[in-house]
Amino acid sequence: MKMILGIGITITIIGIGIKGMASFISVIFTLIKVKRGETDEREELIIFKSLAYAMIILIIIHFVQLILGFNSADYFESINRNYIPIISGGFPFKSVISNDPFHIEAVVFDTFLFGIIYPLMRKKYGG
Repeated sequence: MKMILGIGITITIIGIGIKGMASFISVIFTLIKVKRGETDEREELIIFKSLAYAMIILIIIHFVQLILGFNSADYFESINRNYIPIISGGFPFKSVISNDPFHIEAVVFDTFLFGIIYPLMRKKYGG
């Protein structure tokens, strides 16, 4: 059972990684289109609303991680472990996405989140 769970988690992490990289490439192409002026006002509205929603969600997620870090410091100290946030930047674990400890690089998560929100906004506004 533990092996099946491990395989499931690994497949999920690989899927998130692939979607994150595809989102990152999509974001780069979208920003190039904006910089070149190849977008109309509706497309720019979709991009900026997507970025705004992504920022709000990111602030909430990082705030929750901050609260967990403050409130769980005593607990992790009692079991001789360090609190490790799931989403953090700066490659502290020398990997973009890892399973031990479970970690996602902030840039990958940010673009992954934008990559989810952007198509939803395009669908909503008919882009």
